Amino acid sequence: MIASNGGAAAVVAYLVCAVFVSWPLFIFEMILGQYVRKTFTKTWETVRPRWLSFGWAQWLLLFIAQSYMAMVTTYTLPYIVGSCRTPLPWTGNSEGYWKNTILNSFDNLQNKPAGPGPIQPVLAVSLLVYWLITYFSVVFGKKVCVISLFFEPYQ
Repeated sequence: MIASNGGAAAVVAYLVCAVFVSWPLFIFEMILGQYVRKTFTKTWETVRPRWLSFGWAQWLLLFIAQSYMAMVTTYTLPYIVGSCRTPLPWTGNSEGYWKNTILNSFDNLQNKPAGPGPIQPVLAVSLLVYWLITYFSVVFGKKVCVISLFFEPYQ
């Protein structure tokens, strides 16, 4: 699709920037963070106090990206639970399952209440499960892993 519309140059420019700009900066930040052993805001402040705003900008971008990816992952959790049922709930009408069960959307706009609408219980529970998994992974690290509960680590 990109090549047929003349966008191959954009792909080449993207790959060049990813290899020669993004990857070295990523590696630089990882090495710098390991060396300083501080959070990213404190790391940039340690490098140069005037660069503290870089740390806060990085925090904001990571927060936005994490919030977006949380919702994308949240959409998959009801499908994981649904795949454990014997007749798969979406075998008859997959679009109906997505609209009615996951999104709980309205058939027509006349019945839609004003504002963003009610909380979708399926997505709210899925989002809660996602944030609990994220919280326990950050707080306890590898100790949360189910496999490590049953097996001794290889030494």
